Amino acid sequence: CGNETDKSTVGGALATKAKGILAARAAKGKSPAAVTRAAVEEYGKPLMRVKIASRGMNQLLTLRDTRDDISTWTTTGGTTFTFRDGVLIETRGLGHDLMSSLAPSPTELAAFGQEYTHSYYVLGPNSATQRRRYGCTTASLGSEVIEIIERAHSVLHVQETCTRSEGKLTSD
Repeated sequence: CGNETDKSTVGGALATKAKGILAARAAKGKSPAAVTRAAVEEYGKPLMRVKIASRGMNQLLTLRDTRDDISTWTTTGGTTFTFRDGVLIETRGLGHDLMSSLAPSPTELAAFGQEYTHSYYVLGPNSATQRRRYGCTTASLGSEVIEIIERAHSVLHVQETCTRSEGKLTSD
């Protein structure tokens, strides 16, 4: 585990090229929303877009590494998002990071209306990890078409709602 910065390795060369493309766009004042389909096709590797409204974050991520069903994606600044089977389980570089998670499987998420437990372990004050346990359900909000960098995709809009006495989280 760790950041691959050696340009002689496949991962290091890929990360360097992706960071170069994305940094050049950022230097020109272009947001990820301004990235063209042609630029994505030229890059030729997987990209992910992350939007976190509460943090004003809207960035493209590149795939840093994979191992079995775990994949880690990174921003040009080094913030990482780690997924198991497509479900977020960790973040690094956001401040109060998600250190780990007992997350539902894709099968549990697809069982609309069924309640399950989701436990988050977040970095709190004084670098102490705090457990936050939620009761969660998912619901299908129906089919829709979304556009991602000049390409339309037919998707099923799924919303996860998680609650505990101290608050509520909603993810789409």
